[in-house]
Amino acid sequence: MCYCLKFELPQTCFEPYLAQVNPTLLAATEPPFHTSNLNRLPPEIIVQISKSLDNHKSLNSLARVNSRFKTLLTPVIYAEFDTAYNKETHFLRTLISAPHLSHHVKRLRWMDERDDWDSDKDAYEVENRQVIASELSKSPSIFHKQLAAAIKHAIGGTLHVALLAAALSLAPNLELLELTLASRTTSRIRWNEAVWIASPHSFGHLHTIKVKLQRKAGMDLNVLFLLPTVRTLDITTVSRGKSDQQKSMWLPLPEKSSNVETLLLRKSSIYVDILVAAVKSCKALKKFLYQHHDIWVPLRNLDMTQLSSALILHKETLRELGIMERLGEREETTPVPNEIVELPRLENVLLPIYSTCLKTKDRMNLGPEVRRYACTIKGTESRKAFDGFLRLLSRDISKLKEESPLLETVTVWVVEREYTSSLVVYVAKSECRKAGVTLNVNVLSDKSDVSTAVDNWESGVFEA
Repeated sequence: MCYCLKFELPQTCFEPYLAQVNPTLLAATEPPFHTSNLNRLPPEIIVQISKSLDNHKSLNSLARVNSRFKTLLTPVIYAEFDTAYNKETHFLRTLISAPHLSHHVKRLRWMDERDDWDSDKDAYEVENRQVIASELSKSPSIFHKQLAAAIKHAIGGTLHVALLAAALSLAPNLELLELTLASRTTSRIRWNEAVWIASPHSFGHLHTIKVKLQRKAGMDLNVLFLLPTVRTLDITTVSRGKSDQQKSMWLPLPEKSSNVETLLLRKSSIYVDILVAAVKSCKALKKFLYQHHDIWVPLRNLDMTQLSSALILHKETLRELGIMERLGEREETTPVPNEIVELPRLENVLLPIYSTCLKTKDRMNLGPEVRRYACTIKGTESRKAFDGFLRLLSRDISKLKEESPLLETVTVWVVEREYTSSLVVYVAKSECRKAGVTLNVNVLSDKSDVSTAVDNWESGVFEA
């Protein structure tokens, strides 16, 4: 058996020695003051701690510690809403019951990927709907009265659209909107034009919209271009089978009418006249991505010459350009031009290179401000094209560096079975190293998997 003995000596035992210590040093010898009370922390520290929490449940628990924490964390809790973790009706009922909370909503992520709507089976959901509809009907806004009727009586996709429209109309300080919409939702009602025009507020803080559509979605995309404060449009899976169906979504798009500076079109299948109209509608485009997915529109119908002419209109502002296609065997009749010197402000480039464009007499030309250049090898003779590109790069890298003194990296994406001999790669890397340029050769196992190349282009990191 062990015993622990604790002795406490009176402070008077040390007074003779403390009297000899310099008074200016005496304060430093006192034990530091420790406290476990988080309530003593400065407000900015508490908010910073809350932002490190990985879920709303933990954040809500922290807010319930005391009234001070609740006051500090309420803006953080309601700054972002994601339907993947919370029910839409709960969110709307809270905003309607406490209108002051709606001013805190900055980011809204709304997903509609379910095949059915179960609100009629849940008594609590039905009650929430009734409360939301009742409160909206009291609003002086005609648009809110229309939404109240839709929420009260609608079912399925129409109900989901009405709830989304209500959420947008109740968030005057919204900055980021992310929508994932199923075809059944957007085909029920062309809702979005009414939201932007008839909403009680003007969306004066909304700067980024990300939309992911199913193949048969019917959203009016042209309205998004005309929102005055929106600077970034990120649209995924824009696919319709016929040109007139696409035009109903995109057009009209008047030239120089949009303030959008970043236009990202992912996994899209758009006819070239619509694509050109979207580019021309922007006043000063700084970043452009078109990732072609030839489900509806074959490559042979996509005249890239028209797109190049439209991009030239932004030559004084365009700094990042990405055009991406699936790495297949088919050759395009009008490939992307290899020379991009007509866009002198480009810094970050991702383009496809076709085997028919590579000849021994060719020489690469880049703009004077290009820092990162990436390409994918396409065509019926991809292996030969890959080998030829590396040989051209080895030969011309010194001259290329003189014309583009800021060039840092050159990245090549190629399908695994088209990978050429390691000797050619070694020589190309060696010549690039001498010129102060890093060459990355990234091999894709799947010819259709190009998302990695697009992600690297966006982040500016080109190593796989």
